[in-house]
Amino acid sequence: MKPLLIATALIAQIFCFTTARAEEALNNDQLNSVTLEDLMHMEVKSSSKQSQKQYEAPGIVSVITREQFKDYGYFSLNDAVVHEPGFFPSHDFERHTIGSRGLFEGWNNNHLLLLVDGISFNDPEYGSAYTWENTPTFFIKSVEVTRGPGSALYGTNATNGMLAIQTLSGSDMQGRMEGHVRAGTFGTVSTEAFTGNTRETFDYFMGFNSFTTKGYVYDAYDASGSATKQRIRDDRTAQYMFFKADGKNDLKGLSIQYHDQQWRFQTAMGWNFLIPDEPDSLSEHRQILTASYAAPSKTALHSEFTFKFEHKELDWLLRIAPNGGTIAPNTFPQGVSEYLDLTHDNIFGRAQATYDLAKKSNVLAGVETSTFLYHGDKAHFSNTDLAGGTFAQVTGWQNAPDSIGLLKNKPLTNVGLYTQYMSGDVFSHNFQLTAGVRYDIEKFNYDAGLVGGQGEAHRSFIQVSPRLAAVLQPNSKLSYKILAGRAFRAPAPSELGTTSTWVASSSPTTLEPETVTNIEVGADYRPTDSLNWKINAYHTKSDKQIGYSANTVSVANLYTLTTAGVETSVNYSKNKTKSFANLSLSKRLDESINDPTIAVEKNDVTWAPSVTANIGATQTLNNQLKGTLLIDYLGQQQRRSSDNLTAANVALRGSSVPAFTTVDGSLLYQATKDCELNLYVKNIFNTEGSLIKNNDLPFDYPIEGRSFYASLNVNY
Repeated sequence: MKPLLIATALIAQIFCFTTARAEEALNNDQLNSVTLEDLMHMEVKSSSKQSQKQYEAPGIVSVITREQFKDYGYFSLNDAVVHEPGFFPSHDFERHTIGSRGLFEGWNNNHLLLLVDGISFNDPEYGSAYTWENTPTFFIKSVEVTRGPGSALYGTNATNGMLAIQTLSGSDMQGRMEGHVRAGTFGTVSTEAFTGNTRETFDYFMGFNSFTTKGYVYDAYDASGSATKQRIRDDRTAQYMFFKADGKNDLKGLSIQYHDQQWRFQTAMGWNFLIPDEPDSLSEHRQILTASYAAPSKTALHSEFTFKFEHKELDWLLRIAPNGGTIAPNTFPQGVSEYLDLTHDNIFGRAQATYDLAKKSNVLAGVETSTFLYHGDKAHFSNTDLAGGTFAQVTGWQNAPDSIGLLKNKPLTNVGLYTQYMSGDVFSHNFQLTAGVRYDIEKFNYDAGLVGGQGEAHRSFIQVSPRLAAVLQPNSKLSYKILAGRAFRAPAPSELGTTSTWVASSSPTTLEPETVTNIEVGADYRPTDSLNWKINAYHTKSDKQIGYSANTVSVANLYTLTTAGVETSVNYSKNKTKSFANLSLSKRLDESINDPTIAVEKNDVTWAPSVTANIGATQTLNNQLKGTLLIDYLGQQQRRSSDNLTAANVALRGSSVPAFTTVDGSLLYQATKDCELNLYVKNIFNTEGSLIKNNDLPFDYPIEGRSFYASLNVNY
């Protein structure tokens, strides 16, 4: 790998100097394009749907800029967000997820709402926000990160936080084209190109990304009880195409986007924690069309309308168990395989109006509706008896019933009504009150005959999400925030409608929505234009959290957790130096457990670190060089006593997961104004560490060892 990186660097040098004009001076502003003062005064919109500075917004908000993605080697949203206070890396099955505030994140949902230019991009089948490399970063202008609930405006999934992507536009590019190539350890290669320009009637932006990696593969124990380690498989690929057009003149206010997102992956530790003895291959494809229109208005009334249509296909070839594998109570001489090909659609619409009142106050109101549509599998086979429900071995491949059969031809619909009042200067120009509430109702029918009932049954979930926020600014350098709110996550279609499959099982008759109630206080102090200090404390109750029951694929409301914590961060920027540091502490106050396989640990944070810390710094050395350093600390991750019942498992992975610290570094070389080379080293000291796997199993998820990446960026 090192010779490959050296060769890549030499080729990049030759390319840069042969394509650039010699007389072009280096633009030092390219290396220091966003100052801390710019960042502090950068307006955010996601927390209130109104443009406000971060310290004025009624939420705990921070912004990650495009420059930070490049400087620190954030190759995905995951990389960036886990360096924000309150968040930390988590892992389950093959998914790299994001944990939050002492709460473990499992495979099925990461409790984050992903917005792209104000429109939800969570997967409608699972509710997941795709924050790993299958959502590339090339079209990101900035990301607004909000910690805590956001359901009062956005409805389901906005429980632990929101990630609001603001995309690049034609006016940002002005006819310029960029190309990026990155190659490195684990056979990782990423290429992308994008451009944009302005026209008389519209601006446009378009681009694509292609990503492939062999993944971090290693030998591991699995749940089979075998004393022999086996090699996991973690090949991943992804492609993404994006087009955006923003209207001008007679078309002003109209914006149209098209996203084509495809990715393929393997299950690594296996779908039932039995490492596959044969390659499996799972691919997914999303096509998303959005259109929004903000009607130009010279009156106090402003309106906007949004539409989104999503079509998704899953094509999964799964190896559930190896030859001779056992999944109680059956043993499978030919192993367990399943092939699943299905499609589903989702239609979303929103109408919203804002009315300006006296003294910069306003009231906002809107209605949203979304509908999940599934019409049956295109193909579904297994070498086990899924049709008869015994799951026993059969000879050859056998047709299986529809995998989301409970919801076949039965739309799942949600309607949300919301309103918000912002006081502006009504009370004082130094004090602003924001109050809002949202009412959601989700309705669906399901085939009760598939779950032991008769005929067609009906369920509905009703949620009310209130919110109150007060922001006090006694002077231009200091602001205080008091926040209270409630959020929810409605059970996803995969949790309500799956049947006759090894992939999952649903609970349409018993599953209830998750809710999160949060109270928070914070302060934002800006003593100089070069220094910003933030601190906040929270009290959160996460009620009826949904997850998979221990060592099974049965989904249920597992537990209710009450957690308190403190988060603080410092940002500094002066001349050619930029740095940040943050610290997060969490403490479990109480919990109640609904799953008898999970032990109660009322006073300890389990399955997650209670302490995390991050330090980052960039230093521009001269007109051509910039160096960066990242230091990340992940505290000890405690297990529950129910995770340590099997002595053999404890012997293999320990009774808890030790704390660890990793160090990353990079060097950016600006060869010419339009050509730069970045060299990144991840985990410089090859630190050994793991992310916890919950439940009584013989393995955790080891972090990646030392890795090297070279990136060539060219502008035209």
